[in-house]
Amino acid sequence: KEAENNTHDPDRILGLRKDLRNFKVYTIDGDSTLDIDDGISVEVLKSSDDKSNDTTDPDNSQRRYRYWIHIADVDRWAPRGSPLLKAAERRGTSLYLATSTLCMFPPNMSSGVMSLESYDDK
Repeated sequence: KEAENNTHDPDRILGLRKDLRNFKVYTIDGDSTLDIDDGISVEVLKSSDDKSNDTTDPDNSQRRYRYWIHIADVDRWAPRGSPLLKAAERRGTSLYLATSTLCMFPPNMSSGVMSLESYDDK
């Protein structure tokens, strides 16, 4: 029931977060995973001494990068101490069985608001 009462309003907290929607994020979850909640991205850093266009550095070995780890914000949807979080903690993980899946969080949340699926503001 608690999962049904969570409203999805990304505009409500957009100003409280760093906007990373322009990053190309690659999931590290498997092909059969229903809850896409982990990802990575790479940012090329620009600086005054950036030699990326320098012909004396053809392999761009002087270029600097920042690696980002993206993890779905479970705390936003299942606050500490909530019955929803306590139930998920008891399960510990989602289980993918041959004929069914036992999700750590309700499927409408783990595949919805808690997912890092593309083209959907969270």
